[in-house]
Amino acid sequence: MGELGSFSCGYFIHVFYIDYVSKVRHLLVNAPEHVKFFVTTSDGDIHRELSQIGADFPDRMLVNSVPNRGRNFAPLLIEFGAFMQNLDFCIFLHSKKSKQSRNGAEWSSTNWDFFDFSNNRFLDSLGIFLGNEEIAVLSVLNARVARNQVFGWGPSYKVAKTKIGKKLELHPKRLDKFYFPAGGMFAIKNTELRWISELALEYEDFEEETSQLDGTLAHAIERLIGYSSARTHDAQIVWDPASNSLRVPGVGSK
Repeated sequence: MGELGSFSCGYFIHVFYIDYVSKVRHLLVNAPEHVKFFVTTSDGDIHRELSQIGADFPDRMLVNSVPNRGRNFAPLLIEFGAFMQNLDFCIFLHSKKSKQSRNGAEWSSTNWDFFDFSNNRFLDSLGIFLGNEEIAVLSVLNARVARNQVFGWGPSYKVAKTKIGKKLELHPKRLDKFYFPAGGMFAIKNTELRWISELALEYEDFEEETSQLDGTLAHAIERLIGYSSARTHDAQIVWDPASNSLRVPGVGSK
C-alpha cells in the first residue's frame, strides 16, 4: 500500500439490491483498516444484513436506513456529508442495476470490481490520482456511451439551473459541454466536494426514486461533478476497460 496509507478515504455506498450486501463485505475486508465505510439503504431486509456487517466492524462501518429518494446522492450526501469533508478522497458506489438500460447490471459490477483495493489496476490508478494535484476525479469509462465522450446537462439542465445554480450562484448554459462520471460511481478528492455543504440539501429537495433515467436533482448533481471540474480546470481520469488503460476523457479535462 505504501504512501496510499497516508491518505484518508471513505466508501460511500447506497445498496438497492440484497445480493450486493456480500460485495460490501468483500470491499471492506480487502480495504486497508483505516478506510471507512458509510452505507445507506431504503430496504429493511438489506439494512438488517448490512447492520450485521457493521457489528463485525464497529470502528469502520456506519449503516443508516433512509427514504427512497434521490437515488444514491440524496442519502449519502445528507446522511454523511459531514464525514466527507474530513477525508482526502471519497469513493461513491451504488448497486442500482438500471434494468431498463442495456447492460445496466454489468455496468454496476464493473465499477464495484474496479474500485476494490485487491484490484491492482485500481491501486495503480489511485497512485496517479493521488499523486497529481490537478486530478480531481477518477471513474470508469462507460462502454455504453464511449463513442460520445463529450457530455453536458441534457434533460437535467432545468433542474441544475433552478435547484443548484441559484444556491451556488452558478449560471450553467444548456449548451455547456463537459465530461462527467455517467452512472454516479467514482472517486473524488475532498477539494472537489466543497460545494456539497453549500447546497444544504434535504430529502424533500429530491424526487422519489422511480428508476428515472434522467432529469432529476440526483442526475444534475452527477453532472455537477464534471461541470465543477471543468470550471476549475481540474482534470478527470478514467479507466477504460476496453483498452485496459487509464486516460483523460473529452472536454473539460486537461
